[in-house]
Parts: sequence; C-alpha cells; structure tokens
Amino acid sequence: ISDAAATQMPRIEALNAALVDDPQAPLTPERLTAPLREDLVRSMSLAHRRDDERRSAEEASDTRADEVAETMDDMFGAVTVVSPGGVYTLASGQSPLLLVARNDLPVGVTVPLQVDAPSGMTITDIGPTTLPPRGSRTLTVPTEANDSRKLVVQFSLTTADGQQLGEPTSVTVRPETISVVVWR
Repeated sequence: ISDAAATQMPRIEALNAALVDDPQAPLTPERLTAPLREDLVRSMSLAHRRDDERRSAEEASDTRADEVAETMDDMFGAVTVVSPGGVYTLASGQSPLLLVARNDLPVGVTVPLQVDAPSGMTITDIGPTTLPPRGSRTLTVPTEANDSRKLVVQFSLTTADGQQLGEPTSVTVRPETISVVVWR
C-alpha cells in the first residue's frame, strides 16, 4: 500500500499543478483531486489491521489503492494530442503543423507539448498551452523541414514535471517538393 501511495501521490500532485483554477467555475483543481489523496490516506489506515477483521481491512485497502491508480490512469489519459491520421504534407519547408489537443477533464489544464523529431526537421517549442475543460484547442507548431523524405514526428502532452498525459501521437510529414521546369 505504501508503494501505491509513493507512486500515485506524485501523479496527483503533478496533475493538480497542471490544472487551471478558474474562480468562475464551481469545480476547482483541489476539489477534483482531494478525494484521490484522501482515498490514498485511507488505504494506509491501520484500522482493524490488528484484530479479527484484518483480512477484510487489507482487502479494502488494496481495493481503494487500486481504484485510485485506475482513476489516475483515466485522468492522465483524458488529456491528449489527437492523431490527425494519414500523411501531413507541408506546403513549404517552413509550414506549420496543425495539431488538436483535447482535454476531457472537467477542469482546464495547462500542458507543454513534447516533440520527438528526426534529424532533418526542426520544431519550435510553442510553450505551455491551456486547454479548456472538456474541450480542445488547435496547436500551430512552427516547423522547418530540410529533408524531402517522409519523416515521422512524435507528439505528446505532459505535466510541467514531464509526466506523460494520454498516448503519444505519431505524425508522418512529407515536405512538399516543388519542381521547376525551365522552357528553352
């Protein structure tokens, strides 16, 4: 159980730090994540661990810790970059990539976009982006391609401390090559 708390508490704190506190909204980041913290504390309780109900107390504790882990997995999976599908053709060697980031949480979240680009391609860091509650935002990512081959770029969203949210998305990019015909 202490292993579950040691694993999940940093995840709860990282998510809580990424959530946006909107004074107009009734649900705050703290109100969203507090029940998870409380369940972790309850799972470590020593109540009934030294009497006849020891076995059922341990089972309840394990169940509670497992439910917190499952909920955290769901919450982390609710913020992601949507795969555009197919091959993305750049109009020029310096065209931006357009991506959609989605937040299915009931509270807004601020996240950095992590990029893993191959050599031959430079992607400019767009900085942290705030996604609205249960909404999406189009991300315009400045790109420079110095290669005419198809290139695969990995994108993902993370918390400020680098914990991955959602699944990474691969985007296949093909820089447009322009042919010039000279008539003589």
